[in-house]
Amino acid sequence: MNDFLIKNGRVVDTALGINDVIDIAIKNDIIAEVGKNLPVNNAVRVIDADGCYITPGLVDYHAHINYGSSDICFRAEIGCFPSGVTTCVDGGSAGVSSYENFYNTIVCSSQVNIKGYLNISSVGETAHSCPEELNPALFEIDKILRFCKKYEGNIVGIKIRLGAPMVRNFGIEPLKVAQKVAKDAGIPLTVHMIDCPVPVKDVLAVLSAGDIYCHVFHNTGKGTILDQNGKLLPELFEARKRGVLFDVSHGRGAGSFTVAKAALEQGFKPDLITSDLSRYSLYRSPAYTVNYIMSEFLHLGFTFEELIKMYTETSAKLIYGKCDGFIKPGYLADLAIFRLVDKPVTFVDYKGEKLNGNKIIKCEMTFKDGEPVFCQVDSQAGPYPVL
Repeated sequence: MNDFLIKNGRVVDTALGINDVIDIAIKNDIIAEVGKNLPVNNAVRVIDADGCYITPGLVDYHAHINYGSSDICFRAEIGCFPSGVTTCVDGGSAGVSSYENFYNTIVCSSQVNIKGYLNISSVGETAHSCPEELNPALFEIDKILRFCKKYEGNIVGIKIRLGAPMVRNFGIEPLKVAQKVAKDAGIPLTVHMIDCPVPVKDVLAVLSAGDIYCHVFHNTGKGTILDQNGKLLPELFEARKRGVLFDVSHGRGAGSFTVAKAALEQGFKPDLITSDLSRYSLYRSPAYTVNYIMSEFLHLGFTFEELIKMYTETSAKLIYGKCDGFIKPGYLADLAIFRLVDKPVTFVDYKGEKLNGNKIIKCEMTFKDGEPVFCQVDSQAGPYPVL
């Protein structure tokens, strides 16, 4: 007898090339069977997902979840499960002075599967009022390399924030040192770019294959990806050819519709659309949730399947180096059920620009390790209750 049977939903697993109406049976935390017309009399609970999409549990590759050790962070379960997110990467909230506490108290105790960037600054990103120290002479390089080895598999990259309050008069040197540290550790470098005093082209010149340029669509102060005529910098395309990845890292101050529209019109799409959610942006304008951010980009021209690929296959490859699919027998049942709801909606970015739309991506239910961890209270469909 299966614990759950999810019927009639359209399964989207881009890594497996699946986009079809298929039933999924769950037993003892794992996917027991995937196929057409599985019998309902062999399940304890039947979930009718008619009109819904069933996807792998999403991966939010950049959010701030070092709750209790950083003022900017939220509890992962509160922000992740209601959006169908079952794996989350902390965006460099912890440095070497706090990473062990982050690992022991957050990673090991959370229902969410948690990974993390290690901040190049020892104190990490603990409070907006106290920016990180980017004096390269103070980087604890030997300790960083030890931690990358000790927490191999959990630390997925080195993080550096190149905003004006952090860079101060150190110029590009902290970035160069951080890039060498990341390469010595054998992991990518992730670079926060909002109002950076170092020219974008100079930053891009330092980055190499696998490194991630965050906040690619920000429109604050210096260092946007557009020149004075609104054209994309040629160095952006050159960096992409080298294998540099570009992440929206939406948050409360990086999702500019003006920059996004200009980039998309000129043929430049991001590789990742992560949330960069924090306690200051979760359930608050302009970011709200992962699904709200996904809905914005649905109206900026992305298909639902493209978004799911970014939040599953692409992110999984960054974490594990490969991805051979998720929704198949024997795999842990980390699943999300979504509905595209027709309704008028006006998105407003952090600059006040508006984007009118007619659909919202709504998470109906989330499974983690075969257990329901979220369900909408109004989720009823067909003859069987969603929960």
